[in-house]
Amino acid sequence: MAIFGSSSTVRAQTAATPALQQAIARFDDIVPHVKDLRDTDEHFDDYSARTGKRQRKGGEPSYRWSFAHTTGEMYLSYGPYRINSTEALAAGQLLHRAIRAAVDADAEQDPEGGRDLIFPDR
Repeated sequence: MAIFGSSSTVRAQTAATPALQQAIARFDDIVPHVKDLRDTDEHFDDYSARTGKRQRKGGEPSYRWSFAHTTGEMYLSYGPYRINSTEALAAGQLLHRAIRAAVDADAEQDPEGGRDLIFPDR
């Protein structure tokens, strides 16, 4: 799922423009538990067997994933963690556009001064 992307990767690899910083902050506000949800999803077998990282550290019980929807909105939940998937998708799209605006010009250039790496349509 797209919501399991992490803005910490963006911070580590990109000099953030003001627009990108704002998009990162919005994404983090909307999906504050994305790291925990990604960890649970990635290691679902461990969490099902009650041996997940958070379970070993603090005795977190096994929860079930649940999905709910209302008119125009969808929610993803795992125990105490809940994400409004509709808002997360919009924030993720905004973050994607901000990343592209911040890095596309540099990404198309060869850092060694050679030919452009991305060629225009012929």
